[in-house]
Amino acid sequence: MRNFSLQFYRALSALSLLAMVAACNDSDGPERVARVRFLHAAQGLAAIDFRADGATRGAAVGYSVSWSADAVLSAGTRSFTARLTGGTTDLATTAKALANSASYSIALAKRPTTDTLVVYSDTAATPATDKAWVRLLNVSPAAGSIDVYITAAGADLATATPQATNLTFLSASPYLEVASGAQRVRLTTTGTKTVVLDINTIALTSRGVRSIALLDSNTGGTPLQGVTSIEKN
Repeated sequence: MRNFSLQFYRALSALSLLAMVAACNDSDGPERVARVRFLHAAQGLAAIDFRADGATRGAAVGYSVSWSADAVLSAGTRSFTARLTGGTTDLATTAKALANSASYSIALAKRPTTDTLVVYSDTAATPATDKAWVRLLNVSPAAGSIDVYITAAGADLATATPQATNLTFLSASPYLEVASGAQRVRLTTTGTKTVVLDINTIALTSRGVRSIALLDSNTGGTPLQGVTSIEKN
């Protein structure tokens, strides 16, 4: 009987130890996070503070200057707002369920009567060797619908075929696969060869990923401009 009790006690102790180890593993496991970057694309507004769940995550972001640095947030549903830097009034709000290990691009864009936050989901995949991916985000009210051409620098646009067509305001193209190296990005009014933006040379690294946001000029309307985000290099 004494031997049985001793064996039972040892077994119970071992089970308790395993339970404690499992609990420690749960609490010390990798944190579930996502990455978010912000772009001020609402022409006419001063610098913007981008906030997530009430905390500033992109501070004093100027119009068309650049994408913000990545902010690391806990995965799950997050609330996003945009305010004038130093202000207390939300210009735009949105909510997004962030997936673990995912990345997102969020732009403050200008509608005719209000401003809006648009969330674009970034790719988690990587191009093949000697290939690159380029995505276009149309956040330019003046652009209308556009077609996307990515070619060699000297290619004749008249005989080129667009990689994406009818990209409307606030929409995103698919990630377009092209050869890595120097490429030329031309955006035209949909169905025409009328160029609204010409990025004569963009250096694309092997297996790199870029997103180019199309914006109005700093004073509104044309000439349009592009702001590039390096998602993978």
